[in-house]
Amino acid sequence: MGSLRAWLRRGATGVAGAMGVLLILSGLAAPGAWAAGTGGSTSAPVAVVGTSARPTAAGAFIPISPARLLDTRTSTPVGPDGTVSFQVGGMNGIPAAAAAVVFNLTVTGPQSFGFITAYASGAARPNSSNVNFAAGQTVPNSVTVPVGVDGKVTLFNRSSGSTQLIADVSGYYLPGTPTVPGAFVPIAPARLLDTRGSTPAGPDGTVSFQVGGVGGIPASVSAVSFNLTVANPTSFGFITAYASGTTRPNSSNINFATDQTVPNSVTVPVGVDGKVTLFNRSSGSTQLIADVAGYFLSGTPSAPGAFVPVNPARLLDTRNSAPAGPDGTVSFRVGGAGGIPANVAAAVFNLTVTGPQSFGFITAYASGSIRPNASNVNFASGQTVPSSVTVPVGADGKITLFNRSDGATQLIADVAGYYLPGASSGSAVTWGNNQSSQLGNGTTPYLASPAAVTGLSGVKSIAGDGSTSYALLADGTVRAWGSNQSGQLGNGTTNDSSIPVQVQGLSGVTSITINGRTAYALLGDGTVRAWGESSTGQLGSGITFSSTPIQIQGLTGVTAITATYYGAYALLNDGTVRAWGSNFVGQLGNGTTGIGSSAPAQVTGLTGVAAVTASDFSAYALLSDGTVRAWGDNSSGKLGSGTSANSSNRPVQVQGLSGVTSIVASNYNAYALLADRTVRSWGANGSGQLGNGTTSESYTPVRVQGISNVMSMAAGKGSVYAVLGDGTARAWGLNQSGQLGTGTTTNSTTAIQVSGLTTALSITAGKGDTNNPVAYAVLRDGTVRAWGVNPTGQLGNGSTANSNVPTQVTGLTGLAGTASISAARGTAFAVLADGTIRAWGDNYNHQLGVTGTTSFSNVPLGVTGLSGVAMGAQGPSTKYAALVNGTAWAWGGNSFGQLGNGTTSDSSVPVQVSGLSGVVSITASGGTAYALLGDGTVWAWGDNSSGQLGNATTSNSSVPVQVQGVTRAGSITASGGSAYAVLTDGTVRAWGSNQSGQLGNGTNADSNTPVQVTGLTGVSSITASYGTAYAVLVDGTVRAWGYNGYGQLGNGTNANANTPVQVSGLAGAVSLAANGGTAYAVLGNGTVRAWGAGTYGELGNGTASSSVPVQVPGLTAVASVAASEVSAYAVLKDGTVRAWGANWYGQLGNGTTTDSPAPVQVQGLTGVSSLACTMYDAFAVLSDGTVRAWGDNAQGQLGNGAASSSNTPVQVQGLTGVTSLWL
Repeated sequence: MGSLRAWLRRGATGVAGAMGVLLILSGLAAPGAWAAGTGGSTSAPVAVVGTSARPTAAGAFIPISPARLLDTRTSTPVGPDGTVSFQVGGMNGIPAAAAAVVFNLTVTGPQSFGFITAYASGAARPNSSNVNFAAGQTVPNSVTVPVGVDGKVTLFNRSSGSTQLIADVSGYYLPGTPTVPGAFVPIAPARLLDTRGSTPAGPDGTVSFQVGGVGGIPASVSAVSFNLTVANPTSFGFITAYASGTTRPNSSNINFATDQTVPNSVTVPVGVDGKVTLFNRSSGSTQLIADVAGYFLSGTPSAPGAFVPVNPARLLDTRNSAPAGPDGTVSFRVGGAGGIPANVAAAVFNLTVTGPQSFGFITAYASGSIRPNASNVNFASGQTVPSSVTVPVGADGKITLFNRSDGATQLIADVAGYYLPGASSGSAVTWGNNQSSQLGNGTTPYLASPAAVTGLSGVKSIAGDGSTSYALLADGTVRAWGSNQSGQLGNGTTNDSSIPVQVQGLSGVTSITINGRTAYALLGDGTVRAWGESSTGQLGSGITFSSTPIQIQGLTGVTAITATYYGAYALLNDGTVRAWGSNFVGQLGNGTTGIGSSAPAQVTGLTGVAAVTASDFSAYALLSDGTVRAWGDNSSGKLGSGTSANSSNRPVQVQGLSGVTSIVASNYNAYALLADRTVRSWGANGSGQLGNGTTSESYTPVRVQGISNVMSMAAGKGSVYAVLGDGTARAWGLNQSGQLGTGTTTNSTTAIQVSGLTTALSITAGKGDTNNPVAYAVLRDGTVRAWGVNPTGQLGNGSTANSNVPTQVTGLTGLAGTASISAARGTAFAVLADGTIRAWGDNYNHQLGVTGTTSFSNVPLGVTGLSGVAMGAQGPSTKYAALVNGTAWAWGGNSFGQLGNGTTSDSSVPVQVSGLSGVVSITASGGTAYALLGDGTVWAWGDNSSGQLGNATTSNSSVPVQVQGVTRAGSITASGGSAYAVLTDGTVRAWGSNQSGQLGNGTNADSNTPVQVTGLTGVSSITASYGTAYAVLVDGTVRAWGYNGYGQLGNGTNANANTPVQVSGLAGAVSLAANGGTAYAVLGNGTVRAWGAGTYGELGNGTASSSVPVQVPGLTAVASVAASEVSAYAVLKDGTVRAWGANWYGQLGNGTTTDSPAPVQVQGLTGVSSLACTMYDAFAVLSDGTVRAWGDNAQGQLGNGAASSSNTPVQVQGLTGVTSLWL
């Protein structure tokens, strides 16, 4: 953990703005999938690794989220007797050498009757059919077919007219020579049955045909995949396929009407005699044709990806309950049903639509996943249409069916078998920055090549924000590690952890989503749990934080969660959206602005939503009709509504967009991928990130120049990446660190080729600020390339040197088939195709999850005997440290017993504070110290002259005593002789000195026990200074009480207040700083308001005082503010600093000693992550862990080996890896 040095601390908590990269590699993003970076910091790479997770045996099946690989409607239809070939190998994570593919083929708009034959590109066209159709029909069918050596499949249109074809792939079979039971052996399609040459199947009659021992198929096989076609039936009915010699199941494979020709794919067990039987449930006869596509090896399946056939069984029949409504969903259980194991990878079933009230289509997908842009069954009103479906099964064991129709329909699902999942043996490795042990491997502050994450197995997916990391296991539970200052580990404490710990009370989790210090878990039952920070209502309840998961009330039927730093959005299965959290620019979309919501509120006017994405202040909804709605902040025109004026608190339509398949948002831009594989962009364009050849922002979508056939994209801060169908990549926009990968550091306003990439599958742009950009590409051979900055080893190539061209991440192979890469704050994670995970990069907050502690050198002199420091505090003459083991230590002055060791003797070395365990934070004021414990109680020791120990006495105590009546405390602060505790229910308790009414209970009498601050609820944080207290509420407003001699209560008066008053005109406040008689609020839009004293220019607007907030001019994109009694400092999101006020010793850092009534830039500072100040000095922690100082140096406090003051920043000698300062 942290070691301690004199006045500097380096330890558990992360530094805002520090860079990290997180790679989530649980499977490659589907075409049209996006990854976006909107965060503001940097970290390091990590990977979770398992020993045998994903299928590796030849012939094993790998399911993927259905993805569209062909749609001739965006190009040219297939002409009469014409062919079209489409790429499968190398697309969507499918290996280049895949043996066979499973996809849904839809014929639409044919000009004449005919049929389609699918076969491996380069092979001879077989005498078989897959889809039969009549003029004008839309007909779907599942197809299993070998893939050509060029990675393609060919479709032949045997018709006298042209037709449009759509192919939605749902999985593939691994190449090689299959040998294990349950492995699939594809063959060139061959006709094994055609009754037209003999006798049709009679009414209620059966026909059996030989599979085993025919056409090179072994005599003994477990199951067969074939296309079954019904032709010339003399009456309506259905066909049931089953293993010869077994009992006929209650199921169907093809439904038909008189004289129809209907095809459907069938996967069914083979009898011991090697035959399959077809039963004709009809009052008339019909012709039957069977074209085999492959078979499954016999034996007892055990290998991941092996197929286990079952006697067909009905798992869903809505005719017995309620139909699927318009744009509605129905989920049904597969795992754990009918003898099927609870954990299966994918299922094969026959889906029948019957009695639809309108035309439409059905999309099948894994429960808990995002609904894909794909279809499985198309139908017209009144039709009965069957189709075979192969689709992944959700973590909850269910499959979801979406009815894209204006009418209700009945659905029937008959399961035919399932595919075995990968073994639950994922472990994790990591590398990169390890300054706070986030690599968890007991090594250095970062790892430049992968190392194992401690104690993880059965990993399904990884999420993280660069400071805290999460692993979803195959059993539906969650592990977390890294930073925990807001309880985001979910284990009931606020102690950081360098190894994975279990998130309490979670089971049945299907996905995890995080942003900042808040985490969300979507459960298989459609409910949501949240934990961590809730300063703006992110937890969806009235509390300000929770260190264990709580259920978000009022949310059911949730299919996806999108999180921002200040709130979240839930997409429901009825196509509507709920939002909660901050709302200062209308980003909740509920028709209001400024008033946040700590409970989910419906986004106004949205229905038929297919997907939601969001930046911190704007949100976007992709509708099922391919159009887009946007709401929230509209700076730079990023809502795409044709103007940059006025935010919108209701969804507005993005102009000129149709046929959109996916969308991504960064903080200042948005991008839409269209069905024709082109890209549109809108919003800011200062670095050319719109890709339209200019640097002018656009308020409506413009086309990105020079790219087509785009399969996937990623967007970072000002930099954009596109992977094309041929495996090359293009990039455009900001390039100051070589993050475009083009061999230069020159920005580009048009898409240019990324150097050396020819077989890319996907690209992920690391979340982080523009000072630390990085990108990752997964190649078809399962390796990874990375480029950009590398100070903490986030490129994973064994060095810390930047690279402006892609370099190989060391030791990573086997990533083919992964779903996505996610990178955040310098940390990266990769889930490999075998189910294992790798990690690398920054480990500043233990986010790499590898065992052990790290060593630090962060101040000139070491504090004797302290290690494992989590956080610290100090009084005028006494220093305190809380250790990660929950103990507290103190050293220095002890005249009031403030060391807490039972004496009043000073100590020059740390001594343990008596009787304390489970300490999560310490604060100190004067001669009194306070400790917050993990159980929510508060303990105090030292000076008690005003009753500030809160134990009903005014006697000093040299050992900790419990503050009476305070439980469930989430945070504590103290100033002078007064102390405050914010409880987890959002109320506040105060005790101690009260001469100015600073206890806020309506009196001016001191209190030696806690009293409730009157009228305060929904409080997220408290700040106290010189007899005045301030509360920031979750709705973005601020309350103040106590001393008001300078107007620092901000209510337009100079009268003290002994109950809270509202600070005038403030909305959207996210943080507050106060010192002396001046207060500052940072708003969500990045501006700053100040009020109170301005004698030395500290208001920043040139006035001497103001009793109401005034805007500090010239400040935008502010991340945080620090205040001394006479000066103020603003850290901007770009890592630079502005300062204003008194400058007697050069503390403004602008090269002069002249006071400034307006903000001036501190010279030579970039990459600043945090700042602290005294009256005469300022200190900045940089993202590289070094420290700069400026101002008075009479006592050597600048730490630069000199004794003279400095009016510009100088480097503190010998300090690296610093996370925070105690002043």
